[in-house]
Amino acid sequence: MKLYGFAPTRTIRALWMLRELDLDFEYVQVDLTKGEHRRPEFLAVNPAGKVPRHTHLYPIEKRLAAEIPIARQDFLDMAAVMEKHLETRPVLVGENVTVADFVAAYTLDMASLVHLLEALPNMRAYMERMYARPKAPQRIAQAFASLRG
Repeated sequence: MKLYGFAPTRTIRALWMLRELDLDFEYVQVDLTKGEHRRPEFLAVNPAGKVPRHTHLYPIEKRLAAEIPIARQDFLDMAAVMEKHLETRPVLVGENVTVADFVAAYTLDMASLVHLLEALPNMRAYMERMYARPKAPQRIAQAFASLRG
């Protein structure tokens, strides 16, 4: 099995899950900043030329500044529910981690980068527990830093 991806994107979710399940797979880095998703060998596997992407990769002219405050408030409204839920739970559902935890941890890591978790101690603690897992992927900030370095 092959997973084609780009580290600072939502690919991290799939990568994390494959590692947690101890599945045998090959990770194939597709650097979006270098246009590797438009190369013929990648298009032969994925004709749409897409991998899960992050808005920081969009050119500034394609970003909609007016939507940022709306999205921020939507996140905070839902985060308040999750913050309360995590007061008495180590994970989102049941007693063991599930796919929901990997998706949530990635989302929270991204939210942390834009300072959305500062007033949410349960969510910060939950995210830190998830990324402390032995098979956790690189944190998003580290993945972005590796692109610049």
